[in-house]
Amino acid sequence: LLFGVDQNPFMQGYMPVWLLTIMAHTKQHLRNQYIETGPMLIENAPSNALKTCAANHFSVCPRPVDINMNQIEKIRPVGIALAAIAMSLSLGLLVWVWYYRETPVVCKSQPLFLGMICVGAFLMAATIIPLSVDDSVATVETCTVACIATPWFLWIGFIITFSALYSKIYRISKLLNDSNKFRRVKITVWDVMPTFCILITLTLMFLLVWSVVDPM
Repeated sequence: LLFGVDQNPFMQGYMPVWLLTIMAHTKQHLRNQYIETGPMLIENAPSNALKTCAANHFSVCPRPVDINMNQIEKIRPVGIALAAIAMSLSLGLLVWVWYYRETPVVCKSQPLFLGMICVGAFLMAATIIPLSVDDSVATVETCTVACIATPWFLWIGFIITFSALYSKIYRISKLLNDSNKFRRVKITVWDVMPTFCILITLTLMFLLVWSVVDPM
């Protein structure tokens, strides 16, 4: 019994003769040179379909091609649902900041930068939508457009969000440093906007060149 389990007689005995016969008649051979053996027993005779294929030297029995397209049918609804939640929260918080922009707490938190963070978070969450497009639901042209749109959503959203955070931190740092020198200064929101403008301009130039030179 152990000999039958560990050393499969068909695999190591008759099957090489069978394969050599097919190769001699049809000039066909297996693509995979490594054939796994055991631990299993062949308990059934070859099926009638296999016998027919063998009798015709497999000329009328093309093997099905198993191609993994790496499609995302199962995970797509989860991603779109999470994106919808994040985008809804971003829009809701943006409306909340605008509605309470005159209150002391929100006013001192710099509503413009808070709104920029909401817009950036919205764009980064929207990146999931083009990422969820593949050839199972769209044409090749649509997939190409979605592929190009992905870095635009992601990087513009990232730059908007973290430029706003950097500007807030820079403004606070400037105020604290000047207060240590006993100087009274007034720094408006627009005094720290050049940093955002430079970063967003460089990002747009990079994305534009990328989309024109190598859109795929």
